[in-house]
Amino acid sequence: MIQSFIQSATVMLALACAERDARTAENDSLGGENAALAEERDKLAWRLGEVEADRHRVAAELDARTAERDWFGGEHAALAEQRDKAHWRLGEVEAELASAHGGIDDLKHRLAVTESTLRQREEEIAQIGRELEGSRGEVARQASAAAEAEDRASRAEAEKDSQDRRSAERLAEVVELSKLLHERDREVEALTSEASAHQDRLAKRFAEIAQLSRLYSEREEQLGEERDRVEWLRRVHSVIERCPRWWAFMPVKWRRRHELGRLQRKGLFDAEAYVSQYPDVVAEGADPLRHYILHGMKENRKLQLVNNR
Repeated sequence: MIQSFIQSATVMLALACAERDARTAENDSLGGENAALAEERDKLAWRLGEVEADRHRVAAELDARTAERDWFGGEHAALAEQRDKAHWRLGEVEAELASAHGGIDDLKHRLAVTESTLRQREEEIAQIGRELEGSRGEVARQASAAAEAEDRASRAEAEKDSQDRRSAERLAEVVELSKLLHERDREVEALTSEASAHQDRLAKRFAEIAQLSRLYSEREEQLGEERDRVEWLRRVHSVIERCPRWWAFMPVKWRRRHELGRLQRKGLFDAEAYVSQYPDVVAEGADPLRHYILHGMKENRKLQLVNNR
């Protein structure tokens, strides 16, 4: 708003200066016209002086001719003729002088009008000058206010520049952090890829370990079964070894029947259940206990009688 007021005041000041210059130019023109009129008046005065000089010269000449006529009566007619010519010339000169006086009067009137107009223009110029001085004072006050506003704007601009610099610095830091974050992302991506590869390898290792564990469990189970079988064989052998010694003198079938009976009572082997479960043993005519120890264990045949330790 202040800037627009200053601009309008500047325009008014320029218009006033232009009007003053126009009035000054007009005054200069009137001054030039006055100078031309003065020059023309001077020329007319000079011409009037010449006419007056001619008149005096003609009058002197007329007087001389008159004196000569008095002295030279014979030349009276010639002198009279010259006198008439001189009078005619004098009339022309007087007519010219009267015309010159009329021109001078007209020039004086025009000069008076020009001087009046010039004074009026000078008064107008003075009024314009006073208004211009007032406008200059107002413009100076507005210029001072504008200078203060520009100073405040400059300080605000400086503050804005400072904030822009700080923002630029922050932006540079953000860009740098973005670069670092991008590098970290690449590192994390590489580590993730490496971790994925490790996870794949670990999965393979875990699968191998699981397989080994399964094999180990199976092996442990087999070993447990082997230990159970060994324990079962040891107990079977112990039961058979603890039979009375006199059984050695008994028939083999009787001794085998009684041994199987002792094993059944101990909960180690049920021959009848084994034969009923595996009829091929009867078909082969094999001893059930011997068949289980030599073939059934290898073939993973199960006993129906639960081990009752």
